[in-house]
Amino acid sequence: MSEQKKSYLEGGTVLTREDVDRLSGGTRRTMTSFTIPEGVTRIGEMAFYGCTALTSVTIPDSVTSIGEMAFYGCTGLTSVTIPDSVTSIGEDAFFGCTALTSVTIPDSVTSIEWHAFFHCTSLTEISVAENNPSYCSVNGVLFNKYRTTLILCPFKIAWQDFHVPDGVTSIGDDAFRNCTGLTSITIPDSVTSIGEKAFSGCTSLTSITIPSSVTFIGFCAFEDCDQLTAIVQPGSYAEAYCKENKIQYTYAS
Repeated sequence: MSEQKKSYLEGGTVLTREDVDRLSGGTRRTMTSFTIPEGVTRIGEMAFYGCTALTSVTIPDSVTSIGEMAFYGCTGLTSVTIPDSVTSIGEDAFFGCTALTSVTIPDSVTSIEWHAFFHCTSLTEISVAENNPSYCSVNGVLFNKYRTTLILCPFKIAWQDFHVPDGVTSIGDDAFRNCTGLTSITIPDSVTSIGEKAFSGCTSLTSITIPSSVTFIGFCAFEDCDQLTAIVQPGSYAEAYCKENKIQYTYAS
């Protein structure tokens, strides 16, 4: 087995769940802080899964990847510093870190997998280093580098009324999911697609303006938006979608 796949305590460079158990002396459920040893290059899958008392973790510059579900359900984690050495953040890596309020993505990160920061219900801001080649942020919202895809709006974004910036062509899957504070969304004419469950669970959303440029709306895009009235153009794809999915709509003036 290569060093890159062996666990840290077996002489490798991957910090596994078993490593965390042993290094913490079996206190994974009660430990409040953890320093990852120098030399670890990957935080393995589910390494800190369910460490609900963990409030802080120190990640050394040797780490290049954060694995799937690495910090899943770390409900006490309030902040995390991702070093410039990290290039990838795995699927569900910080899923359910409900105390996490802000995240800074360094220049080095080129891959953020699906739901990496999903259900982080206290998250108000995602910041991205200016020279990152793959991502950027605008007012705390995560976009791809060229600002054509809106990837994720933090759950506790400060605004009630949100205007998607001009130039965005797609709103990603789950992009605004469970943003319960949002009441209205305005989508510009540059947008052509709205992803699956993009606005699912936005229970306070009462108004969304969908231009005729939109030619695709994904599965359950407005699931549980029971107060919503969509503002659409006559004869548009959005109107047909609303009819088919029994979403209340009105025509733009």
